[in-house]
Amino acid sequence: MLAAAIALVASSSATAQPVKQAPFGEGSHCFRAILNKMELKPILSEAEFRKEARDNPDRVIVIVLGKTGFLNRVPDGLETFLTRGGAVMVASDQAGGQWEEVFDARITGTFVRVSAESPSAYRESPDCPFIQPLQNQRIPVFTGLDQVATNRPSFLSMGSASPLTTLALFPTDCEIPNVPAELLNRLRFAAGGSFGKGRALLLADHSVFINDMLLQTDNDNFDMTCNAVRWLSSAGQRNRVLFVEEGEVVTNFNVVLKEPPLPPLPSEADLIRIMNRTLVGLEDENFFNRQILKHLPPPAERNGKAPDYRPSKAPIHHWLILLGTAAIVGFGWLRLSKSRHKIDPRMPLMQPSVWETPTVPVIDQRHLAMLHSGNLGDAARDLARQFFEAVLGFRPAEWGQGGSVKAPNAPEITVSDPAKRRALTKQVLELWRMACAVAPPRVTPLYFEQLSNQATALRAELSQGTLKIIGERGIRKTTKN
Repeated sequence: MLAAAIALVASSSATAQPVKQAPFGEGSHCFRAILNKMELKPILSEAEFRKEARDNPDRVIVIVLGKTGFLNRVPDGLETFLTRGGAVMVASDQAGGQWEEVFDARITGTFVRVSAESPSAYRESPDCPFIQPLQNQRIPVFTGLDQVATNRPSFLSMGSASPLTTLALFPTDCEIPNVPAELLNRLRFAAGGSFGKGRALLLADHSVFINDMLLQTDNDNFDMTCNAVRWLSSAGQRNRVLFVEEGEVVTNFNVVLKEPPLPPLPSEADLIRIMNRTLVGLEDENFFNRQILKHLPPPAERNGKAPDYRPSKAPIHHWLILLGTAAIVGFGWLRLSKSRHKIDPRMPLMQPSVWETPTVPVIDQRHLAMLHSGNLGDAARDLARQFFEAVLGFRPAEWGQGGSVKAPNAPEITVSDPAKRRALTKQVLELWRMACAVAPPRVTPLYFEQLSNQATALRAELSQGTLKIIGERGIRKTTKN
């Protein structure tokens, strides 16, 4: 619920911050949005914090991420601030600082890793081990959470006099150079507790709070952050926050939870000008020649004579350069040969105005075009129609009506010789389909010759009386005078 509410309310941004610009994924926008949603107000400067720390310390929370040097500048000291009711959260993987003496605990600065095959590795990353929370009802920062992921964390070392309580450990299969195996069972990640009237929370990694970790749905970092802020604020009693990130005070809690757009790319003309200036500069510096000479062997003298440039003992770079040059030349020749404009040798190389008018008739030109294309479909259809017109008396205007051959309109075929009945019937129907075709099929010269021989053979069978073709009802015959 809180995550959805933050996404809705964090729709407008405040003034620019002095924080060093970093990739959005490494930023603290989500953490600050949580503070804003919980109605915690930012302290705008270190001077304002000094005043609040002296006048109303029980209303102030100090959150330090990364560099911890600011804690050495707390007015009247960190211990006094906590004793009087202030709250502090320190999350860092960096060692050092006088403030560590207050807690009898320190951040070692040694990184903790696990193997990629370990079930304790978040998304199989060795640098991101899950931590193991210890249940603590008084400090419910990790209560009910078992998927809090770290990001290149360090670990805490605590003395016996420390007022803080261990809240989370690292898994037992973690890997740390030069650390005895028996100590790996009690490596601390987080500690916290009351300090006088105040509260303190230490974590050995500040990357648990970056956007790339808080905005994920497969870990509990977001819930852990909400629990930590709620506990430090004592349910809203402390409502002023000094947020220090990498040594800089951040005052903007009203942030946009989305990555800023990339800067626009230069225009094509600008890119060309930049490339041209770059190439000119490289040529002025003789860059290309120097790179070639750097990879070629120096010429050797032979008996005091002129240098020997033969590449018989040249290193592999020499041959690579030669092969690369040959490949480029070959590729260029291939592309050039394919891109040439080819002139049709059958077309006259003269202006259209002086072209001669063809003397061949149009019909003959059509026949020549059919022969050239190898498609004699029109001639085959004409041959078939002429055959049936001679037999049945068809008029040419009646061919092809209806757009297809219809079985009822086919002629009646009678063959007196049983041995020839099937073959002659097939031949007649084949010519019939060709004659009735609205768009003639493709006919090769060889097939056309077969149709012509077939029509001649059928005429012979008709004249002998072996074959009879009689028009059916619906086929109108010409009337003889």
